[in-house]
Amino acid sequence: MASVTEHSGGDMGTFEPDPSYFRIGPEAFTAAIFTFLAIAIVIAGIRIYLRIRAFGRLHADDYFMIAAVIFFAASTGVTQATRDLDYLQMSVAVGITLPDSTFQMKMLLYTKFNTAEYMLQWASIFCVKFSYIFFFRPLTSRIRPLQIWWWIVVAIVTPAALVTTCLAPWVCPYFGMDFLQHCSYVIDHERIILIVSTATDVATDLLVISIPIWLLSSVKLELKRKLALGTVLCLSIFMVIIAVIRYTLDSIPLKNGTTIPDTIWLFFWQSIESCVSIIMVSLTAFRSLYGHEQAKIRSKRRDYKYMDEESSARRGAVSKTPASYWSESRNQTFADEQNDELQVINVRAPEKTAETEWNARSIGMAR
Repeated sequence: MASVTEHSGGDMGTFEPDPSYFRIGPEAFTAAIFTFLAIAIVIAGIRIYLRIRAFGRLHADDYFMIAAVIFFAASTGVTQATRDLDYLQMSVAVGITLPDSTFQMKMLLYTKFNTAEYMLQWASIFCVKFSYIFFFRPLTSRIRPLQIWWWIVVAIVTPAALVTTCLAPWVCPYFGMDFLQHCSYVIDHERIILIVSTATDVATDLLVISIPIWLLSSVKLELKRKLALGTVLCLSIFMVIIAVIRYTLDSIPLKNGTTIPDTIWLFFWQSIESCVSIIMVSLTAFRSLYGHEQAKIRSKRRDYKYMDEESSARRGAVSKTPASYWSESRNQTFADEQNDELQVINVRAPEKTAETEWNARSIGMAR
């Protein structure tokens, strides 16, 4: 296990926690968080490659996802760097380890990195939320009620993201010796952060989910299209479940009958949430890319079919391509791209024109 060194550079010794006492041991914790990071990077890389290949550029939701991966990678690095301090702090808090003469200095260093770790993880999670929100923005651009609701969601999620991400330094804006002087016991500090962050996380997840739910209720779709979009919703609901699990199980009982937040368990589940959220938003984009590719294939097939018919006609007589053909072909291609993404069977009036528009935009073809 890595040694923990003093901030000034002196040796502070090595802490070896008892793995049997914690829900997850140090080595398993390290393996898990880096596995989550690797999965997120691979999935995000595939998404970026396919988006550039299909559309030749990235969109706002792609940039938010890239930022989420960067924040996730940074938080994983900080988490690994402070792993021994996390276990030491918890061991002393539950009474299985007695603090030595260097414990206070270690905790001063721990408060700094713990705050950075917290902010980076929540920045990653909320970047995914915004990626998801902006992915659905084109679908709402000409449906006035849904467009208004989209802006309401943005207006609520934005301050919630700022508050949650900056909650740790806001609750206790002190570091070093000032932290010990002005702030209450570190466990009480973490409990406040846990309650507020969980509440904002669940509330904003529900707001984000409301957008595709509105879309499902506005358009009649084929069963397989509903199942595809429903899968994305299930992943979103799974994120809410993760937040609830993180809160309900994030406690360790003490001998006096009270409980304290388990910071190790907290960071473990936040890593899971970051990974799952990146996968979720990537799968949403993969679905639109599939629709785009299917539309391109049908367009090529129509062109080949017309060329064969024209070649056959020339064998018997001179044939002239109708002037309206290419315009009609482009219109048909555009309509197929719309239908391939959502397969609209029956759109309720009077929103037919607007909803047909956002069906096309969902596969990235609108300008």
